[in-house]
Amino acid sequence: MITPRIRTLTVSFGSHPSQTADVYLPRGSGPHPVVALLHGGLWHAAVDRETMRAIAQRLARAGYAVLNLEYRRLGEQGAGWPGTFLDAVDGVSLATRPLRTGRGSRETVVLDAERVAIVGHCSGGHLALWAAAWLCGLWLGDEWIGPARQDSASDTPDGSGQPERIGVRAVVALAPVTDLRAAERDGLGTTGPRAPASGGRPAAAELLGGSPVAVAAHYRLGSPLDLLPVGREIAQLLVHGDADNVVPVDYSLRYAHAAEQLGDRVRVARFPGMGHYELLDPEHESFQLVLRHLREHLDN
Repeated sequence: MITPRIRTLTVSFGSHPSQTADVYLPRGSGPHPVVALLHGGLWHAAVDRETMRAIAQRLARAGYAVLNLEYRRLGEQGAGWPGTFLDAVDGVSLATRPLRTGRGSRETVVLDAERVAIVGHCSGGHLALWAAAWLCGLWLGDEWIGPARQDSASDTPDGSGQPERIGVRAVVALAPVTDLRAAERDGLGTTGPRAPASGGRPAAAELLGGSPVAVAAHYRLGSPLDLLPVGREIAQLLVHGDADNVVPVDYSLRYAHAAEQLGDRVRVARFPGMGHYELLDPEHESFQLVLRHLREHLDN
């Protein structure tokens, strides 16, 4: 069997070195449906987009244009609230840009900004759910009601800092951090090699700049659970192992229950005995479920 050839390039969506994406392109000039990937690591700089490379390659061979996104992480200039969040949105927004295939090349590849899915693992799952809600749920008619991107307003068509409309059809959240208040309470990210240098401060508090009491608005605007409902136009799939000791499966179960109660299209796939990192392996059975979800919602 011949493996379909894929092309790769790296593009930037900001001036910081971490405002970068590796783009994996299937054969043909497009427009290709787009899958944006957001890696995990509990928002810390010790983990980068390399963890999603195997998934990116497999999805590109399946016919998708893949944006393997980097973003500013804790420990880097401009990370936290709102920089890390806005990087997720700006990275997904690369789907609206024609991309040159190489330095000095006149060939461009057009991506299909009306067929977009966002896939994220762990804290990247948080950012995937958040970006989908932000891009698709914070418009009131033709009025944008989310915060403007002050540092990049001049780069947007009307100079307002508002993101362009993007046709996000699906989200896949792999072992996601869905509730930042719970993450702060549970102390996610305070132990092990990815613990913040502040000596035990929960990762959510470092990300948002304080406790839920000190910066309540950041938790309200930054937590996917608080942004529900996302809307029935987006098909949400949450995949979680019940042996996950990094992000407990209850984060997915509680989010899905709340989303369903509010009318969203959401499904949880719970894998008995599966931990946190199997989800990064495209050979694992969970990846076939992800691929079917993308086929169902992007391939038409």
